[in-house]
Amino acid sequence: MGMFEWLKDFFGRAKPGRIIDGLKIPEAYTPLEEWEQAHPGKAPPPSSLRKMNGTIPFIFDETNQKYQKFFSQCQEDTKSLGKAITHELDARDLPLWPSQKKFSPAKKKKYMKLSFIIRPIFFSSEEEKTEATRWQGEGISFVLHFDENHIFQFARLQYGRLSNINFFKNRVVNELLKKRELLAEAYGNWPLTAKIIVDICEENKEFLVF
Repeated sequence: MGMFEWLKDFFGRAKPGRIIDGLKIPEAYTPLEEWEQAHPGKAPPPSSLRKMNGTIPFIFDETNQKYQKFFSQCQEDTKSLGKAITHELDARDLPLWPSQKKFSPAKKKKYMKLSFIIRPIFFSSEEEKTEATRWQGEGISFVLHFDENHIFQFARLQYGRLSNINFFKNRVVNELLKKRELLAEAYGNWPLTAKIIVDICEENKEFLVF
């Protein structure tokens, strides 16, 4: 299949709500070619351009109500997951402190703050990041990206100055990817989801030296 045929086939499948790479594309994202066909002679706002997997162009409509509702649900799910992770960590002897509990400066010598944030599937932006717009993780922070069917896409993270902690983060992300199906089945069962996540953290606790 040539490049033209591939693009024609892709954009035929990449309509909002379709499944691409196993992930449901939110209605807020329209393939660039489809948007241009609907708006002949016009250029989309640069701030609306997004790319899936760094290469596939989409136009993002941030006013889409269905997407906003799903985003709000992700925020609520983050709170529910955080409570379950707090319960799991309280029951284990790990140098990790759940982000939902108050973290005093005195605890920095014994614990590292841990957080998991749930968000919709990730599309990269061409916009230049600033200190105000760049995601700033605190302690050990992961952003877990799920589609509307609760299929796990991947986790984003930030690297710090401690190489062993960075290795811990990579191990956690890799193990989460291996458990994509399990995470999809467990989604909404927050005690089970928290157990899956904290089990992975505990299996790699040897790298938690700071």
